[in-house]
Amino acid sequence: MSYIPRAAAREADPDPDELELLSYDEESAKDVILFLIDAGARMHDTLVPAAAAEQTGMRIKREGEAQGAQVSLLHRALEGAVSLMRQKLVASPRDLVGVMLYNTQETNMAQIGKTSMYEHTYMLEPIGMIDIANLAGIIDDLDLSRDDPTHLRTRFEPLDSEMRIHHAWSNALNAIKQTGKTGSKRIFFVTHTDDPYAGKANVAGVRRHLEERVAQYAARGIEFEPFLLETDERAFDVSRFWGPIFAAAHADGFASASSRASTPADGSFNGARPLRIDELDAHVAQRHTPKRVNFRGPLKFGKGCTIGVKGYGLVKKAEKGNPTKVIPDTAAAEADGGPTSYLEVDTRTEQICVDTGKPLGPNDVEQAFFFGSDASLRSKVKFGREEIARLKSFGQKPGIEVLGFKPNALAVRDNIKTAYFLYPFDDIWKNSRRCFAALIASMLKRHVMGIAIFMRVQGNQPVFCALLPQAEERERGIPAGMHLIPLPYADDIREAPAKHAAQLEANSKQVEAAKLIVKAYAKTGEFRPEDFPNPALAHHYEVLINTALGKPLGAEELVDRTLPNYAGIQKRVGPRIAQWSDFIAGDERLLLSGGGAGKSGGGASFGTKDAAALLERHSRAEVSKLKVDELKAALEYYRLSKTGKKAELVERLEDHLDGLEKKMKKG
Repeated sequence: MSYIPRAAAREADPDPDELELLSYDEESAKDVILFLIDAGARMHDTLVPAAAAEQTGMRIKREGEAQGAQVSLLHRALEGAVSLMRQKLVASPRDLVGVMLYNTQETNMAQIGKTSMYEHTYMLEPIGMIDIANLAGIIDDLDLSRDDPTHLRTRFEPLDSEMRIHHAWSNALNAIKQTGKTGSKRIFFVTHTDDPYAGKANVAGVRRHLEERVAQYAARGIEFEPFLLETDERAFDVSRFWGPIFAAAHADGFASASSRASTPADGSFNGARPLRIDELDAHVAQRHTPKRVNFRGPLKFGKGCTIGVKGYGLVKKAEKGNPTKVIPDTAAAEADGGPTSYLEVDTRTEQICVDTGKPLGPNDVEQAFFFGSDASLRSKVKFGREEIARLKSFGQKPGIEVLGFKPNALAVRDNIKTAYFLYPFDDIWKNSRRCFAALIASMLKRHVMGIAIFMRVQGNQPVFCALLPQAEERERGIPAGMHLIPLPYADDIREAPAKHAAQLEANSKQVEAAKLIVKAYAKTGEFRPEDFPNPALAHHYEVLINTALGKPLGAEELVDRTLPNYAGIQKRVGPRIAQWSDFIAGDERLLLSGGGAGKSGGGASFGTKDAAALLERHSRAEVSKLKVDELKAALEYYRLSKTGKKAELVERLEDHLDGLEKKMKKG
């Protein structure tokens, strides 16, 4: 039997579909976040309302909590860290997270080699993959803090005066450096003190020193995410101390793609802005997943002109993840009398000849394309691995080669895959940022887009792509850049089905009725996908996390923000939908063709006007008296499954009607 490790197997036989899911750099698949939280007296003394039960699409159960209960700012900051760790625990378990407090009387820092660690910092959660026991301990502290507001002050006694900020930052840097080569490295800096050096001498010198520190951290790939908390009673004045410091990381004018999101609405980018305490959880949730680099490489114009760019995947489908195969280690449990532990199962791949059953190694296998069912040499074309790779790439090397420019007009059908966002970097090709900025300005001015050929990594098939420029919008936190949109080949384009060509056109009455529906139900604001978490994922994560932490599962209903507001729809456009349906059903052309709206082969029909009658029948428990074709018509109207026996159809429809009645009562 031959065993090929997964990484080696991918490298030996790259599959385009699999490579598309891989990150360009293996180390970039693991990110580091260190919470550096001020635990000084002001964070203990400032009380704010307790957080809502629902946070970032995941519910944290707080049994017996009184309405209007108040907790300290430190409590809320730790809740934000716990909320992020709960998400990381299931969504990104390989990521490294740590929590460090500063301004504490007690010092709890592990010695890192020969590096000296400053006093008055407390490593609450060491940087690493999230430890269930440590997370449960922090949650227990928060539970105790809700019952006893002085618990956190006793647990983490604050200093009488502010410690030097650069000492806390040095400890954070030394801790985060030990994580080795990873993807992004970020420090979530949380404080409520807008002038930690008030009344002290040489404040300007301290500020310059911290500005240099932030710039040095940025050069090392360590980003600061400032969370500068303000409350209704006390505003946070960024200009007093912190503004110029966090702006130092962006002095080159072309900051990282993720940092631009914190640009203030006034357009004067200073790297930080005050954050209301009720915004903390939402901002932590938005920043917990960085804009991960999918590839980096050259953007070429002819000969001799190359710009270095990074490609970011801005949209990636969130999956539940595959469970790990395990077996119980009953022998160890019987030997020491402890709880049963589990051993991971190693999956191995074996290649076997179909005819002889002989095990084969990687070098024994070649690739061939068969034509027809004959297995003779005439019906197959055989290639070696290198030949297969050349066939896929046509000699193209990874990167983007611009072929030319054309007017900016891209059809909707041409966007066949998830686009990438391009952003420049100067590490290899100098002055790339300046050239990139000039190119975007020129393309926007001329209203053109680029056409290029693109290959993401070695082994992928090259594709044509469009390069759409994007202007910077500081008030919305949108950076300047380009969207790389893969384009279809001629072989990929399909015509619309011919059967739609002969469809009847709507008459003027039907069109006007449809206009009234659209006008009455049109939304003024833009659609924001980030406001609609996947309810199935949220429930899955909650079950896993609560089970891992040994917490009881919540008995409340699952929050599903994707469900339509049926009561609101009926109230706003119900009569107009009924009118429009009547116009369609009464169209003489349909009557002449032998059909009707909602009818199929002379079967039962169900429309908007029938919904109210069905609800009345449901209130009298008479749904079961409907015929099967009537049940199926109603189920089709509500877009529910029509399969099964009559009893199953009745149960399915009654369950849906129960939900409608509840929503109408709430509305």
